[in-house]
Amino acid sequence: MKKNRLQVAKETKPRKKTALAPKVDMKAAVAKEDGEAGSLPAKKYLFVLRHGERVDHKDPEGWRGVTENKWDPPLTTEGRRQASLAGAKIYRECKRLNAVMPTCVYSSPLLRTVETAHEVVQAMGLNEINVEAGIAEQMSRSWFLSWCLPHSDGSWGGPDKGAKPHGYVSHDVHPDAKLTPAHWYRNFASHSPLVNSHYKPVYGIDRLRVTWDAPESYRFIDTRVANTVSTLLEGHGSVVLVTHAGICNTVYRSFISPTFRHKNFYTSLNVFAPPEDDAPWRCLMKGDASHLDS
Repeated sequence: MKKNRLQVAKETKPRKKTALAPKVDMKAAVAKEDGEAGSLPAKKYLFVLRHGERVDHKDPEGWRGVTENKWDPPLTTEGRRQASLAGAKIYRECKRLNAVMPTCVYSSPLLRTVETAHEVVQAMGLNEINVEAGIAEQMSRSWFLSWCLPHSDGSWGGPDKGAKPHGYVSHDVHPDAKLTPAHWYRNFASHSPLVNSHYKPVYGIDRLRVTWDAPESYRFIDTRVANTVSTLLEGHGSVVLVTHAGICNTVYRSFISPTFRHKNFYTSLNVFAPPEDDAPWRCLMKGDASHLDS
């Protein structure tokens, strides 16, 4: 059967070319996937952790009756559990953020922080605690009032919340409060076998020249903490600090916002990204204690 001219014209008309899909750069795609899995260059981060539950807050009456070191309470059993969970949390965050892994944990000199650091180090698979006085508790008048008077119960500012700090005669004040911390801090190595006795601190304990009559000013606290943290970050790895609620806020004020104040519960975790290129400091996690829900 013969085809008419219209049929022939349709069959011989050039077909439109199908648009080709854009060429995929497989190397770039693989690199992207690998990057999401952590193969991109690791970065340094700052992890700032408050210590675990302290025994004098759990049992103030019992604690005051059994110790002379009223300024240095240990952790409760629950506090140690909190610290272990926090260490596992920090390890997971290092993996998630593709962070340069820390090689040690820096701790305030107080017993509750070294005990917290001990649990954190073990949970992270590390083996070294460096005791650093530059991140010690705020040794302000409120801190002294929390422990050095006969009725002090461990609460910040004491039971009177500092209402009458000068209304006490000399013999009311605990003898240790009249000496600088270098005289009454314990041998740090006795707190934990993981304490590095050869560590040379950025800010030595002998530089804390504070007493009941000459407490530390908040301006001085801000300076010592900021200088200590900046120096520690000059190293190669991410930095983990185990410290106190007030010092967690001090770090935030020093690098993020000068007017900041936030409630840090036991083992609350704060994560910061130091400046990179033209980017400023960033806070990635603030007062997080979600690990305690597990």
